[in-house]
Parts: sequence; C-alpha cells; structure tokens
Amino acid sequence: MSIEENKALVRRWVDAWNTNTNFEVLEQIFAPQWKNRYPLPGTREGVKQFVKANRAAFSEIQMTIDLLLSEGEMVMFRWITIGVHTGPFLGIVPTGKYVTYSGITVHRVENGKFVETITEFDVQSLLRQLGAVPTL
Repeated sequence: MSIEENKALVRRWVDAWNTNTNFEVLEQIFAPQWKNRYPLPGTREGVKQFVKANRAAFSEIQMTIDLLLSEGEMVMFRWITIGVHTGPFLGIVPTGKYVTYSGITVHRVENGKFVETITEFDVQSLLRQLGAVPTL
C-alpha cells in the first residue's frame, strides 16, 4: 500500500471512532489476525467494546489527528481527544468535567488492513482532570 493509502486507513479509523455509527469499518480496516501491543483489547470485537465504553463515559467525544506520518508499512498518528465525562470511567463516577488528552498510535499495515497496533497515551493527565489522582 502507498503512504497515502495508509494515511487514509487512519482517517477512516478516526472517523469511525468519532461517529460510532459504522462499526463495519472496523471489520474492513482491522485484519482478523490483528495484534494489539497496548492498550486496547486484542481483537476487533475488543476494539468495538473499547469505543463503546469511551463513548458511554464521555459525551461529545471527538478525536482529531494532530500529526499523521507514514513510511513503508508503518503509519503513525498523534491524536487529541476531547469530551465531557458524563458516564462511569474506570470506576470513576461522572464528574461533568470537560477533558482533553492525547496520545500516539502506530499501526503496521499489510494488504490494506491494520495487522499490529501500539498506542501510548497520557492517561495520567486524563485521571488528573477527573480528580482521580492529585495534581502536583
């Protein structure tokens, strides 16, 4: 796949995350043998559950692409997510707080699908915003 095709896969993934209406897209862009390195559950069904849980915990949740790079079979993007904490999240009762957090995801692409993913995100900042850990 070309660099632009790999980037298009990321855009489709972010669009599916933001709309929560087209989970069929996940079947199209995550390979059946997809491996997750961190932190999502390692199956396509697990990805769906992760998206649903986040959308239930944070109303108005939206992810934007801040940076998108691709080389060879790898595609990386830095993302920023915003939302309002209106549902339970990791045992934290809804706070009504507006939150913003960011991360970096790297996908390996084969035959037009993600086959491996690793994500790092600023969970400490998110938990601080929700009052779950003290601010320094």
